[in-house]
Amino acid sequence: MVWIIDRWNVYINEKFRNWIKKKHTNILLIFIPTNCTSELQPAYVILQKPLKHAFKVHYNSWTSQTIEDQIYDGHELEVDFKMSNLKHRICNWLH
Repeated sequence: MVWIIDRWNVYINEKFRNWIKKKHTNILLIFIPTNCTSELQPAYVILQKPLKHAFKVHYNSWTSQTIEDQIYDGHELEVDFKMSNLKHRICNWLH
């Protein structure tokens, strides 16, 4: 059996690796390179990554537009990044 796992400190610990070798001789550990776990998970690649990207795109657009409007209106620049202000915008950003 091949067990593909990330490089979490517990997994790469020599004690853990020796325990696997001793107690589970039919398991071959293969470690995913650091910062690559998410790229190899189908749920992340198909669902979470596009969702996170959409949030980022819409958030950046909203922030830019807010600042542009303040500059155009001659107001002092201020963007309210409090969660109470941002939370209700999430549904709007998904459209």
